[in-house]
Amino acid sequence: MDSLFAVLLTFFSPARAKKSVAKDLDRIFGGMTQAREWAHTVVASADIDPARYPVRAIRELRAQERRLRLAGAKALVDQLR
Repeated sequence: MDSLFAVLLTFFSPARAKKSVAKDLDRIFGGMTQAREWAHTVVASADIDPARYPVRAIRELRAQERRLRLAGAKALVDQLR
């Protein structure tokens, strides 16, 4: 039972999630810098303040790029804040 818990804990660890987000953003945009620049442009064009309205910013990013997962959009908005 303990080994199952250890496997599940490893599988759902925050470090694994960060690697997955970075990998997705790299696949979609070619890197974090390009992803951040794209996100800034999209949010600015939509006249959304990501610090004040993070959910709106996430929704707009995902509407503009359908391959972007929720975790990736949240990571980008967190960097814009």
